[in-house]
Amino acid sequence: PRLLITMAAASALTLPPDCGIATWRAGPSLVRVELDRGGKLNALTRSMWEALDAVLEDTNDALLITSGDAKAFSAGADVNAVASEPVDERRDFLRLEYETLEKLQERDAPTVAVADGLAFGAGAGVFMACDERIVTERSRLAMPECRIGIVPDAGALRFLTKHCEPAVARYLALTGVPLNAHDLYRTGLATRYVPDKEDLGLDQLYAELSSAPAGELATPLDRRGVDAPRRLESGLFNEATLQAVRDAFEKGTSVDA
Repeated sequence: PRLLITMAAASALTLPPDCGIATWRAGPSLVRVELDRGGKLNALTRSMWEALDAVLEDTNDALLITSGDAKAFSAGADVNAVASEPVDERRDFLRLEYETLEKLQERDAPTVAVADGLAFGAGAGVFMACDERIVTERSRLAMPECRIGIVPDAGALRFLTKHCEPAVARYLALTGVPLNAHDLYRTGLATRYVPDKEDLGLDQLYAELSSAPAGELATPLDRRGVDAPRRLESGLFNEATLQAVRDAFEKGTSVDA
């Protein structure tokens, strides 16, 4: 489907300088939101969730969510900071996290997320909540909480069932297996693969999105997006293994995690 963006102008949004998120107007009706905590793989803090929530409340424009971290989109919630808080504040943190993800997913204006690096836990939640989900060769997504018996966090159950076929969603929710760009594209968790090389790189995509006519974002996304290359195929989600997953969760046979 084509992505239309609104003509509404966003007001200037002033965020605390140390909140871990920067925003600026990137185009006629496009606001760029950059996760940039300055280290710790953009582990999401309370101030980062509050800033993202403020952005969602402040503007009706399309959003381009990126990362300023060299290695990660976001490695998930800052669990050490949350663990040090009183129980009531932990509940409040989780409520803020889920309400912000709900606003992001239900947003009328288009949202584009670029995970050029790690997207784990709550970071994967932010990525999966967006309409357009762009990956590169460096992308890795995982829900490590599954590996210790915790239900997938940060809206992951909802997003998995929205983007993936039922058997694949169940498999990922139970195993938390890490996915590369090919896996993400094949399962539907990513909508586009963008080679980050030469004139096909992300910088060129960002420039084209910023200069796109005020009516749409689809043209530069279509131009820059390609199929994930076969050389990235992990063997996890080729046709044979996909069928094994379907058999396991639809017919009751077994499958190796």
